[in-house]
Amino acid sequence: VILTEMKVAFMLLVLAAICSVALSAIQLPLYGKQSRTLTTSMGSRLETSPARPNRIPLQGNLTFWGEFFTVVGLGTPEQKVILQVDTGSADLIVYSKSCDNCNATAVYSSSSSSTANTIMCDDGDYTCSDPDDDCDGTSQCSWEDDYGDGSSITGVVYEDYMTIGGVTTNYTISIGAIQDVDFGSNGSFEAFGVDGIWGMAYEGLSGWGGEPAIGVIVEDFGLYDSFSLCLATEAGGNGGVLEIGEDYSHDKSILWTPVEEDDWYTVYMTDWRIGKTSLGVSEDDLNWDNVIVDSGTTLIIVPYWIMDPIKKVFTDLCNTTKLVGICDTKKGQSLFDNQCFPMTQQQVNAFPPMSFSFTGISDLSLEATDYLWQGAGTPGVYCLGIQQMDGLGVILGDVLMQRYHVVFDRKQDQVGFGPLSSCPKQ
Repeated sequence: VILTEMKVAFMLLVLAAICSVALSAIQLPLYGKQSRTLTTSMGSRLETSPARPNRIPLQGNLTFWGEFFTVVGLGTPEQKVILQVDTGSADLIVYSKSCDNCNATAVYSSSSSSTANTIMCDDGDYTCSDPDDDCDGTSQCSWEDDYGDGSSITGVVYEDYMTIGGVTTNYTISIGAIQDVDFGSNGSFEAFGVDGIWGMAYEGLSGWGGEPAIGVIVEDFGLYDSFSLCLATEAGGNGGVLEIGEDYSHDKSILWTPVEEDDWYTVYMTDWRIGKTSLGVSEDDLNWDNVIVDSGTTLIIVPYWIMDPIKKVFTDLCNTTKLVGICDTKKGQSLFDNQCFPMTQQQVNAFPPMSFSFTGISDLSLEATDYLWQGAGTPGVYCLGIQQMDGLGVILGDVLMQRYHVVFDRKQDQVGFGPLSSCPKQ
C-alpha cells in the first residue's frame, strides 16, 4: 500500500475531548504547543446538550507544525497516545512496546490491556502479509505500509477498544502495532512526541483490510457517516475543529464535488488558474494518478508538468509586477527552489490569487496569504506552499484546507468546501 502522506516537520499537537455519545455529532478540541518537541496538553471536557453537539477545538498553525493530532486512549485501561489525523491513509497505527528503531514517547502495549485481541495470520476478517507468505496459523497477522516520503513501517494487528475524551467504543477497532520503522532518506517517520497515525480514508487503503476506526465510531454511536476539519479558525491562523457525525449535505454555503474513488478522497479537477490565467494543463494531466484532499500533507504537491506552467505564469507577471522571490532572483534561488524570503504585507499582496475548478465547483479560491506560508518558522519570512514531487499526482494539503471548512461526507461520497463561518463554534 502506498500512502501519500508527505510528512513535513512542522507539526500541531492535538488533544480530543468527547462529551456524550447521545448527540447528533462529535466535535473534538485539538491543542498545540509552539515547539518542535510535542508534549501532551490537558484537554477539558465540554458541556453537552441535545441541541449543542460536542466540539473538538484545534490549536496551532502551519508556520510551526503543518500536521494535526489528537490524543486517544487504546485498550483497557486506556493507554493515551497522540495520533496524527490523516485523510490520506486508512489505518490506525501506533508504536508498540516492542518497536525497534522507533522514536516513541508513548506506545501501545497489548500485554497491558485486558481487552486486547491478538489477530493471527489465518484470520479471515483481515488480509495479512505473512513474512514468508506461508501462514500456518501460529504467527500473528502482519502488515507493511510504504509512504510517499520514502519511509516504511511494519507491524502486527490487534483488536482493542478506543477511548476519546473518556468515551469508549462498544465495538473494538483494528490497531496496527508498529514493530519496525525504516526512515528512508527523510530521516524521520513522525515528529518526536507523535506516536502514530489515525487514518480517516476508506478501507481499500488499509494495510490489512480492516475497517477504518472512523467507520467503527460512526456505526457504534449511530452517527451520520461524515466528518469535517476546520483549520485556522482563530485570529492569527491558530486553532481548528474536528467534527464527526454532522450532516452538512443540505448546507447551501458548502460547495460539493463527488469522490471519484473510495480509497483516498479523490476529486476531479477541471482547471487551475493564477489570477485570470489558466495553466492550460489538460484535465487528463491534471488528474494523472488522481487529485486527493489530504490533511496529512502540509503543502500542495504537484508533478513537474503542472509546476512548469505555474512557474511560467508567475515569471510572466514579472513584466508588470515585482514578485519577491520570483523576479530578479538567481537560478536555483527562487521560491520555486524551496527558498524562503522576508516580505512585507504589501509585497505578499502583490501576488495574485489562485483558483481551482472541480466537478460541481467552478471556482475555489486561494489567496496569496494562503499559498505563501511562513514555513521557515520566522514571522514575515514566506515560502511557496506548492512543491514539485514527481511520481505522484496532485495532493491538496493543509495549505488549501486551512482556508475552508472541509467536509468529508462518506455517506454521499462527496467532499465539501465551505466558508470558515460554517465551522462548528467552539
